[in-house]
Amino acid sequence: MNVFVYNRINRIGKDVGDMRETRTLEFKETITNTFLKTVSAFSNYNGGTILFGVDDNGNVKGLLDVKQACLDIENKINDSISPQPNYTLEIQNNDQTIKLTVKSGLQKPYLYKSKAYKRNDTATIEVDTLEFSRLVLDGKNISFEELPCKDQELSFKILQCKLKKIFTLKLSIKILMQRAEMMIVSMQSFFFY
Repeated sequence: MNVFVYNRINRIGKDVGDMRETRTLEFKETITNTFLKTVSAFSNYNGGTILFGVDDNGNVKGLLDVKQACLDIENKINDSISPQPNYTLEIQNNDQTIKLTVKSGLQKPYLYKSKAYKRNDTATIEVDTLEFSRLVLDGKNISFEELPCKDQELSFKILQCKLKKIFTLKLSIKILMQRAEMMIVSMQSFFFY
């Protein structure tokens, strides 16, 4: 589900320059297909925000036609990411920039060009095979621990030996204690009678 918001947020006198790119914040000065990898990453993990019309240093550069840019972004996401992620678009800064907010998805993995992505600090990278498997399981609400084991010929020989030693030791101690009690009783009866 996506929402296209014409909510104009004016931040006159307040530049984005104080902010830096993070794991959940990305700046894009222009609209190229590279942002789609980040949409995949945000959808696959904790969500995040992409600000269009802002350079890597956080300076507002602006976009020429923000309404058309919003449509371009929406079309690129809808045509390139599968399954479709949950996101919103907002026009900001006196119609100069666009804020794309991507929510963490439930139907993982979210793929761009048949690949899943994640954020590694401020970079977007492709996930490895193991992480891809985790995303697939996460999308099905299953963890690795819940998967059935294919090899069911499990052996507990070492545990059995250790338990046998412990049990034997405890049994020996119990027998010794019983004998000691019997000796004490015998000694008491010998001394007191």
